[in-house]
Amino acid sequence: MAIYIDNEQVRELLPMDECIQAMEDAFRHEAQGLGGSLVRQTLFYPGGRQRLMIGSSPGFDTYGFKTYGGGVNLVLAFSTSQHTLEAIVESRVLSEIRTGAVAGLATKYMANDDASTIGVIGSGLQAKAQIEAICAVRPITKVKVYTRTAENREGFAEELRNDLALDAVAVETGEECISGSDVIVTATGSRDPVFAAEWLSPGAHINAIGATTPGRREIDEHTVGRCDVVVVESVAQAKVECGELMLAEDRGQFQWSQAVEMRHLVTGLAGHRPSRDAITLFNGLGVAMEDTAAAGVVLRKAKDLGLGVQLPIEVRGGAPRRIR
Repeated sequence: MAIYIDNEQVRELLPMDECIQAMEDAFRHEAQGLGGSLVRQTLFYPGGRQRLMIGSSPGFDTYGFKTYGGGVNLVLAFSTSQHTLEAIVESRVLSEIRTGAVAGLATKYMANDDASTIGVIGSGLQAKAQIEAICAVRPITKVKVYTRTAENREGFAEELRNDLALDAVAVETGEECISGSDVIVTATGSRDPVFAAEWLSPGAHINAIGATTPGRREIDEHTVGRCDVVVVESVAQAKVECGELMLAEDRGQFQWSQAVEMRHLVTGLAGHRPSRDAITLFNGLGVAMEDTAAAGVVLRKAKDLGLGVQLPIEVRGGAPRRIR
């Protein structure tokens, strides 16, 4: 019988370090031809939208889809071995953690080994997940926080000091936040670039994760043009969703042939930092395989611990049959 797993249980069952490892395993599996994602689909209706992400993670015995919009944020997780619906997982927290984890994974492979200072623009839940993930892979000693609203940046810096025991300070300008930072995080919903390319210091690594539609941009074409390495999760998805790279291509600052997919980064085929002073970019959009892999981790642990609410849904196993 399928089970229902809520957000609170997801947070309990999916610690950041385990999720980072799960994301690395999932992309390694993808490089071997095991698992993958379809490009996200969006249905617009009067006053709103619904989004659908379909993917598989056979290494976690999971395939399925995530749908979100209209107050719904759920993953339906099926077993790749049993061909059965195994769980419905609330995915607001799951998405928050796995998005941070993928950026942490990018940082692990792209940032300088001794990176110690984060500059973050944004103060929401995702900004915090990003910082937690980066701290798991680099010896971070200081975080600089900037948002347009002083109250928000002061409050977020205090939250980081209290919850993550970090030396976090609120700064008054975006330039102060970006200049001298080893790892830069942009986690906003902005439609306009949030910092200037000339503020970047040699050796900086950027995790740009807030702009997930063609109409949003957190970084401008000049920033993209300064980057020696650009990594995305899926070129196919980036070509239809990543407004930052799309515009940079239109303005002659970027070519899609430069984009390295995460599966090739973690397996060592491409994406190596060419020098200590190189500037690198991970432009994260989120792909469905990440959700199914994370859901697979949560599902396995929930079953082992007897967690989750059983659902009155009949599931049938067996090999799939061809429909004529």
